[in-house]
Amino acid sequence: MLEGADASREAVLAGLREADVVHLAAHGQLLSRSLPSYLELAGEGGSVAPLDSDLILQLQIPASLVTLSACKSARGGHAGGEALINSLARSFLAAGASSVVGSLWDVDDQGTAALMRRFYERLGEGGSPGSALAGAQRSLATAPAADCEFSHPWFWAGFVTVGAPGDSHNSGSSHAL
Repeated sequence: MLEGADASREAVLAGLREADVVHLAAHGQLLSRSLPSYLELAGEGGSVAPLDSDLILQLQIPASLVTLSACKSARGGHAGGEALINSLARSFLAAGASSVVGSLWDVDDQGTAALMRRFYERLGEGGSPGSALAGAQRSLATAPAADCEFSHPWFWAGFVTVGAPGDSHNSGSSHAL
């Protein structure tokens, strides 16, 4: 697991080449049609090193699941019949990831953390990423407001799964990032 300054672009790129499950919690930025979307990773001396969709497209990512716990990470523009242009999720799929979980809008850090805890609990029970995400969203949606401050759809409804919806996560893998 890489955190803070250890989550440099170089370290993340190295991990992407061997991890079966990747979880990236970072600031995400959706740019214009002509500029790539990106995640903000740690750079030298406290600077930001972007991991952009153009760079991701140049990689070979064998992950069965990439979770992008970041704003607008599954959102992109449309051009002709092709959707998700400049989408980070699309880039990870094109680079070889089987499934990607990402968001369609800006997300709240604490609400996203609550959703992700529930998501990984369900994924660990052997479900597919799509069914695990749906179950996690349902658990937040049906939680009594007095027990869960994240029951409003704004906190959980923006997350979607794209890619191979029927694939089950390989919980026996020894590599995670």
